[in-house]
Amino acid sequence: MTSLSEAEVGKANKRKQGLAPSTMESARRFLYDEDVPAAAGNVPVRPPRKTSLSGSEKRLNPVQAAFMATMTTCQTYGNKRLLYIAAGIVGIVLFSMGIHSLSSSGAKKVGTERLQGLQAKIVEAQVTSQEDFAKTGSVQYHALQWLTNNDESQISEDDEFLISRYIMAVFFYSLSADKDHVKPDSGWKTQEGWMTSTGYCSWYGVTCVGGDEESGNAQIESITLDNNGLVGSLPSELTGLNYLNILNLGTNNIGGTLPTELANVKDLRFLLLSNNNIEGTIPTEFGSFNSIRHLDLGHNELSGSIPSELEKSFTLKTLDLHDNNLEGNIPEFVEFEGLIELNLAANNLKGKLPPSFAKLTSLVDLRLSNNTLTGQLPAEMEAMTRLEFLMLDRNSFIGSIPSKLFYQVTRLQHLDLQNNEFSGRIPDSVSRLVDLKSFIVNHNALTGKIPLYVGLMLDLEVLDLAYNKLTGDIPDQFTSLKDIAKLHLQSNQLSGSIPTTLGSLRRLQVIELNHNSFSGPIPSELGYIHTLKDLKLYDNGLAGSVPPEICELVKEEALVYLGVDCSVTCAEGCCTKCFD
Repeated sequence: MTSLSEAEVGKANKRKQGLAPSTMESARRFLYDEDVPAAAGNVPVRPPRKTSLSGSEKRLNPVQAAFMATMTTCQTYGNKRLLYIAAGIVGIVLFSMGIHSLSSSGAKKVGTERLQGLQAKIVEAQVTSQEDFAKTGSVQYHALQWLTNNDESQISEDDEFLISRYIMAVFFYSLSADKDHVKPDSGWKTQEGWMTSTGYCSWYGVTCVGGDEESGNAQIESITLDNNGLVGSLPSELTGLNYLNILNLGTNNIGGTLPTELANVKDLRFLLLSNNNIEGTIPTEFGSFNSIRHLDLGHNELSGSIPSELEKSFTLKTLDLHDNNLEGNIPEFVEFEGLIELNLAANNLKGKLPPSFAKLTSLVDLRLSNNTLTGQLPAEMEAMTRLEFLMLDRNSFIGSIPSKLFYQVTRLQHLDLQNNEFSGRIPDSVSRLVDLKSFIVNHNALTGKIPLYVGLMLDLEVLDLAYNKLTGDIPDQFTSLKDIAKLHLQSNQLSGSIPTTLGSLRRLQVIELNHNSFSGPIPSELGYIHTLKDLKLYDNGLAGSVPPEICELVKEEALVYLGVDCSVTCAEGCCTKCFD
């Protein structure tokens, strides 16, 4: 073998010094993926391969590796083989880059095809239009993106529950502030299960019927997310849940308008959306509900009139529209004979009760409070024999309370006629209301005496006859009212003495007899009522002193307020206030 001259050895050593040994060795390891030391000879022996590299030992990209490997090979084997090795290295690099490009392109193509396939199925089902998908950033767009790329369940476009899963994703994005596709956070009080790979039947607030136990998807029967911090508006896509029976989203922050498409959910029985911020009008299409039982839209921002078409929902049992901005007259609900509860309180309704109103003979609960309704109560209301709650307070009703009304309507438990313009006497027929718990007629223009027969209402807990023009005394029959807790007779023209028998009503909490013409002493028997918290006797003609039995209640901090005329003697620390 021919020996190298000292000059040639010097040149070789000089070329080796151009690259650091560690850098050249990294290039070789990257390119050839060697795990064992090189053979002895002119090739330097490299250390054992590490599982991870750091600093200058980090793996190089293909171009850097090719360059370094070329330099190393050139120095090691000589220039003679440089061209062959360089060509090989370039070929390997180009091949690797081509494989990576094809892989990325293929994955992108598969994702696009899946998105297009899912979208076509959804559009075909007429749940969402092509135009909605075209709006980048729409809830439909986000739902489709999540379903395509981030839903680990990877539901197929031929799955029978694809549409339902998509609708639930739309529902989520419509009622949450988060539009992220990877673990989106709704900000709801409880979001357990939502937007995960599990079947939506296990998502919080969702119940299903039938379906596929393995996938966890099935026909959605109920969505109950009341008081859960929902924010946004209701999506029209809910119409695609053909088996939805209950939609309870009350007490949230839902705004927007009511989707007319909800009326197409054929099995919907309970639509409960009270205590939200829903605006707009009540769709006339809601009259076409097939199975609706309970429609609760109370405490929202709804405006316009009450559509008469609602009565076409023959199955409706409860209609609650209270505390909105509804206006106009109450419709002629001719076909509403099956209605059990009707709550139209706290709106801007006006006019008289329609004659057909009395035909609602199945009503148990009628609430028309806080409107501007006028006219007399129709005598035909006596046909409402099932009524238990009659709330007509804070309107402008006139005339007398129909005496015949209580001959037939005897099941009443709560009767509230306060703040109207009723006149005349309190009919004796109220004595037939043996189940009545509250009788409230304050702030009217009622005259005459308190009927003796009030004492027959043995279940009475609240009797409020204040701010009228009643005369006479307090009937002794009041002693039969053993359950009464609140007695309001102030601001009338009542006279006589305060009955000592009131002391036998041991559940009384409030006695207000102020602003009348009572005379005589204050009965000591009132001090036997240990539940008494409020006693107002001022602006009368009472004389003498406050009995020590009553002052003892004040001392025991049971009686919170005691108000009398200053002409009545009151021990120190006994009376809360005296009036001149």
